[in-house]
Amino acid sequence: MTVNGEVAFYYTQARSYITQASLAIASDDHYRVERTAGNISQAAEFILKAMLINKGIKPPQTHKHEFLMNECGKAGIKIPKTFRSISPILYEYESSLRYDFDCEVDEQEVKDCIKIIENIYESVGIPYIHEAYITLSRTVPRDKLQGLSKTTAVAKFRKIFSTT
Repeated sequence: MTVNGEVAFYYTQARSYITQASLAIASDDHYRVERTAGNISQAAEFILKAMLINKGIKPPQTHKHEFLMNECGKAGIKIPKTFRSISPILYEYESSLRYDFDCEVDEQEVKDCIKIIENIYESVGIPYIHEAYITLSRTVPRDKLQGLSKTTAVAKFRKIFSTT
């Protein structure tokens, strides 16, 4: 596998949003469910865009998950039915919560979305990031890798593996 820094960046961003969603849903913040819904929507968007970039396709500048999924389909990328089934929900989160934190969001629905997005990430993102780190460790001396922050690692991914 050829590692593309942009793909690694998008998957790393997706992981960050998944983590933020998991932390938010467990908090006692008044807007925790809404914040979680927004974060998981972003994670899904980054996963879809990473999939497109990995196929050599520049992702469109949109937040519409269903459109991104259709673009993936055109590129021969199979999107699991569970992921497709939550596409309208994710887009509703994205479009509504960006401007209105008082909109109604079902907590169990959000938790279900988190599970689906985590499973998708585990099946496509983790293997890619693992390969990226292996490639990075072969490229950058070990002593320079130890103690790197995620931000620095992502910057190195983008610089070292960029195909543009």
